[in-house]
Amino acid sequence: MAGLFAEGFGDWVTLANGVNGKWNSAVGTPGVDLGGAGSDMPAALKVDSALNYLNKTLPANYPTLILGMAIKVGAPNSGGDTPIWQFIDDDTNKVQITLALTPALRLALYLGDITGTLLAVSSSALAQGARAYVEAKLTFDPSAGAYEVRVNRTSVIGPASGVATAVAGAHSYVNSLRLGNTATGTSPTYWVSDLYLCDNSGTANNDFLGDVKVDTCFPSADVDTGWTPDSGSAHFSRVDESDPDGDASYVSTATLGAKDSYDHTPSPENVGTIFFVQVSAVARKDDAGARAIQNVIESGAFEHDGAQVQLDTSYARNMDISETDPATSAAWTKSGFDAARFGVKLAA
Repeated sequence: MAGLFAEGFGDWVTLANGVNGKWNSAVGTPGVDLGGAGSDMPAALKVDSALNYLNKTLPANYPTLILGMAIKVGAPNSGGDTPIWQFIDDDTNKVQITLALTPALRLALYLGDITGTLLAVSSSALAQGARAYVEAKLTFDPSAGAYEVRVNRTSVIGPASGVATAVAGAHSYVNSLRLGNTATGTSPTYWVSDLYLCDNSGTANNDFLGDVKVDTCFPSADVDTGWTPDSGSAHFSRVDESDPDGDASYVSTATLGAKDSYDHTPSPENVGTIFFVQVSAVARKDDAGARAIQNVIESGAFEHDGAQVQLDTSYARNMDISETDPATSAAWTKSGFDAARFGVKLAA
């Protein structure tokens, strides 16, 4: 598995719905901006104050990671460099690498946070008010590390190898991501979206992906109806919100193996390569005892069940990554994705 995570900010607006499993916590009040960043970034995280960021705990320890995201700068900070993201070794609570924006709109790569060692500054500046796609590939090591940063597919920092990319006392890996402004006293305005995260394992999606879009599709019609809607007869309309509404609308079941699945809104007409699909369900249990769900993908006559996830009494998001179509065992195509159905099963 090389694809690890995607975020297009199209399936949550309220911060509580962003930090219920897609992200793990937030500092300040980072918010989703719908339309404010322009038509090329219709949903984006707006960062416009100091100490304003999201935290994500990664599923494992990663010696190498590739991160890509779109960024648009509204107003730079005149007082110093402003973090955009950081990779952290949570086991030692140490920031390993920070990518920051300078007052001149160049990218700056630091070992540690922005008070640490400046590794390099980009050879060109971002254009204020224009969407740019920034990617970084990093190998974390105190002496044999490597880094490269690209903007719109062109290298602007590195590539460099045989360098320090892990701080003293930290491990040669990271397991946490911070997205946004982690510094005090700096207050630029920028938007980020269309984020992907991969490692370098496997045979696909293990290197730079290039400029990508992360599009969100929602349930649009019922297929399997093993669960019960809280109101009416339609199932899909109880779970199709762009900002999950908790107990205001839902489907439920107490029957082991029961499945609800749905057709979905189509992918955009201009879709080319689909690198991976991220299936997401927000769920909780309503009583004592163990309950677990699985995300479900149905493609043709084939079904793929995701990992079992234990539920709590509070809503949390369960996500699975699929890099191949279950019907073909090959990469997803637009037609295959648009014909597939997605849903959820009560597994335990």
